[in-house]
Amino acid sequence: MGDMKSILNQEDRVGSKVVYAEIKKFKECVEYCELQEMKSSGYFYIWSNKQDSQARVLSRIDRVFIKNDWVHKLPAAKVHYMPAEEYDHSPAIIQWEGDGGPKKKMFRYYNMWSMDSSFMSRVDGSWSQQIQGSKMYQVIGKLNRLKKVLNKLNKDRFSKVGKKEENSMKRLMECHEKIQKEPKNERLSKEEKELTKEYIYWKEAKVKYLQQRSKVQWLKYGDTNTRYFHFLIKAKRIATRVFTIQNIHEETVQMTEEVAKAFQEFYMNLLGTD
Repeated sequence: MGDMKSILNQEDRVGSKVVYAEIKKFKECVEYCELQEMKSSGYFYIWSNKQDSQARVLSRIDRVFIKNDWVHKLPAAKVHYMPAEEYDHSPAIIQWEGDGGPKKKMFRYYNMWSMDSSFMSRVDGSWSQQIQGSKMYQVIGKLNRLKKVLNKLNKDRFSKVGKKEENSMKRLMECHEKIQKEPKNERLSKEEKELTKEYIYWKEAKVKYLQQRSKVQWLKYGDTNTRYFHFLIKAKRIATRVFTIQNIHEETVQMTEEVAKAFQEFYMNLLGTD
């Protein structure tokens, strides 16, 4: 943590032109060291040359980087950048622990579900069932019911997709070993085709799962299962969590229950309760 003497992204400085060549080596260093920036709040630009008007330059050169161990052991860690006052750098306050994290697992839709032959019939069957009430109540009710249907599909078919891909590959390799000894065996030939089809299915499902969780397209280039790749999945999960928010009463809250209540009050105020 501290003054890195360089910005990381082109949007990290205003008042002075940013040339990609000046940030290239720093970006490469961060990627090579497998670093992830800690979740932050407060001021974005945390350094100023304190000049007037057109000569003023603001930049983000102070950073707190973490590695995989930090993300695993302190998932709620965050840094808050304060006003600089009379100084050129903004002070940073690091909070190591939160209040235990979210209490309820959030629903996520996974693209691999659509690979199942029963997917569309399950969705159609759930959505076509009528619910009495206002239009908004009907939509919310159908979505909640559909979530249960899709969660059951995930549990029945796609639970531990990585293990299923691994087991299907193992069965295919065992079949190949048998064919080596009995190359003319017709039964083994048919079995090989079925096992190959099964392996391709689970491999594609696993790739879809990892691709969606990380939103990094490295899979196209063969980087399907590196330690850093899985680290980014976890880091993304931390980055998308809301630690601090301003509620409808213009109060800043940061406890998990208060953050959840702020979202609830906002949408109840927006959509109503009928």
